[in-house]
Amino acid sequence: MRLSKTKGEQRSVLQKSTQYASRHKPYVMAAVLLIVVGSVSAIGLYQVRSSSAATTIFLPSSFWNTPIPTDAPINPNSSAYAANLKRQVTQYYNSANVNTRDYAASVYIAPQGAPTQKVGFNDCQSKGYTPTGLLEQWTAVPIPANAVTAGGTDKEMVIYQPSTDTMWEFWKMDKWSTGWVACWGGKMTNVSKSNGIWNHPYGTTATGLPFIGGQISIAEARAGSIDHAIGMSLVEVQAGRHSWPANRNDGWVNDSLAIPEGLRFRLDPSVNVETLNLPTYGKMMARAMQKYGVVIWDKAGSVSFRGENPTPYIQAGEPDPYIQLFEGKAGYQILGSSTFPWEKMQALPFDYGKDLATTPPPAPTPTPTPTPATISQTNNLATNKVFTSSTASLSADFNLSKTNDRDETTRWISAPADNVSFSTDLGAAYTLNKISILWAGDTTRTYDIQLSGDNTTWKTVASGTTNNSSPQLIDTTSFMSAPAGRYIRIVAKDRWNTTYGNSIWEIGIYGTAAGTVGAPTAGESTTVVGVGGKCLDASNAGTINGTQMIMWTCYNSPNQMFTLTTTGEIRPQHASSMCLDVNGGAITDGTKIQLWTCNGSGAQQWRYDTTTSEFKNTNGKCLDVAGGNTTDGTLTQLYTCNASNAQKWSLPALATAPSPVTPSAPGDANKDGRVNALDLSLLLTYDGQIFAAGDFNGDGTVGAADLAILLSKWTW
Repeated sequence: MRLSKTKGEQRSVLQKSTQYASRHKPYVMAAVLLIVVGSVSAIGLYQVRSSSAATTIFLPSSFWNTPIPTDAPINPNSSAYAANLKRQVTQYYNSANVNTRDYAASVYIAPQGAPTQKVGFNDCQSKGYTPTGLLEQWTAVPIPANAVTAGGTDKEMVIYQPSTDTMWEFWKMDKWSTGWVACWGGKMTNVSKSNGIWNHPYGTTATGLPFIGGQISIAEARAGSIDHAIGMSLVEVQAGRHSWPANRNDGWVNDSLAIPEGLRFRLDPSVNVETLNLPTYGKMMARAMQKYGVVIWDKAGSVSFRGENPTPYIQAGEPDPYIQLFEGKAGYQILGSSTFPWEKMQALPFDYGKDLATTPPPAPTPTPTPTPATISQTNNLATNKVFTSSTASLSADFNLSKTNDRDETTRWISAPADNVSFSTDLGAAYTLNKISILWAGDTTRTYDIQLSGDNTTWKTVASGTTNNSSPQLIDTTSFMSAPAGRYIRIVAKDRWNTTYGNSIWEIGIYGTAAGTVGAPTAGESTTVVGVGGKCLDASNAGTINGTQMIMWTCYNSPNQMFTLTTTGEIRPQHASSMCLDVNGGAITDGTKIQLWTCNGSGAQQWRYDTTTSEFKNTNGKCLDVAGGNTTDGTLTQLYTCNASNAQKWSLPALATAPSPVTPSAPGDANKDGRVNALDLSLLLTYDGQIFAAGDFNGDGTVGAADLAILLSKWTW
């Protein structure tokens, strides 16, 4: 992850050395460290080792502190890079500014035992979540009471505590009524044993290089010697590429000869610095550039360097030290486009020094937020599915495809709104056993999980509440109603913070197909045998919508033979375009089971459970024989699953008929192969009722038309 920043170093904000910050009396002055070595007094971060030398706080073997050999190899593109560098200095304000107030971090030294406070997160980039592990680094920071951030929009601050060998960096830091907050930064422990590079992705610069490493301290400027490499910011940096010691970049120029961040330069050792038309501070910088070099560590609004912010010194009662150090000049007058030999800058090879770098011993790090179990991609039904949402995504970078792209570092963010739903078609009916959602923090608070068989009628099968952490994995395995359906929808009802949209890193959906578990091979027909050994039967071999499904003695006719499809349909052999259907898609106990033109709805999707021998609809209820009755003509219905014999079914490839029977003809109500008084008795018994055995013409009722059929077929 890289935090893109725009630094507005324009001429209007270039420092004027005659300006003073308002003076404040220090509060238990934790802002500075006073060290006296011989006759040299230094206030600031760097400890003076002699009257002319100073060093950074990192390992002596760090690239910051290691001189570049005079015979070091030169980058083959060095001339082009140097020309690019000179062009940028000329094009952008005709100088390279030394920032000292704006865009130069305030550095405070915390004494042992200094009071600490928690720094909160300010989502200045509208991420919609709190980055994992960041706040754990800011739980106890020794910030002095009179601390002030750097000027400019970046509002940076550095805290260093020698007694604990710990350093904190902050970007876009503000003091709210609730306390200090920042948008990014980090905490570095065992600083004196560090190689001077932040662990990815922490730290404030675009490259992961700390300010303290490449910033010019006031103490060393007073001593007249910079004994470390200097950090340098450019306006134009190469996109998508960085050189060690950088561990990331925010480049934007798509040109192979654009200068990549992390690249190191040095001033040609043959240049006689003392003859240059530079002020004392500029010559001091030039000598450091010859010996230690510069490293491109950030993108900015002008070519610039950083001098230590004088605010802590002024707070301690001193005058602005840059009045003396800059000899009355402004920061942009130290290294001009014509006074400094930019064409004599030499680029070092890409990744120079990486192979010689000493890896410091591992330093203890703050306990990060526990990494949640990841979303399993094994049998994840969400894979390759297309999700749609009731509201727009925050931007193209946070679109819905991020929820199922198998990458838990990318996420979907909706536009800020409550009651936002997003859904997908699983392609077939499934009975679900787990739904996993990796939520982002500070977004959705409560949510519902809903299922549907037809993408129209939805039922809520689970509800939940996040705990406002990020990332938070919530596995739903317990459901308030049967978790079966073809369509799934998540409804994000409300949010923890209404400033942000709803956000999900990844989703996992798991279950079994609602249809052919243990069923015959797709395309093979079978009888469906229920209680009393009777077969599921399309009444009178009807072929119109609404034909009642009944139980009848098995005789292997086409209206008792069914094909169970892989999508969960049960299709009768005599009318293969029709499906076993729950009337109206209702879920009420006693709802009739009928034939209806196949339409892919949940009302026509069934799962045969080989463990319980039940047929379950997507609504979670079972195919049931009314009352468990074994009489021919008994109606079938939808009913709450109860493990009774009325709901037990077997699927022999061919049922064994009790005896050869002549296929039924219209009027043969009892299907005994004859039309006679017994059929008339059935007709009269069911007269006026719906979908009964006497419905010979299949119009849904028993009446005179059926009597006419019966009499016309009477076997005298």
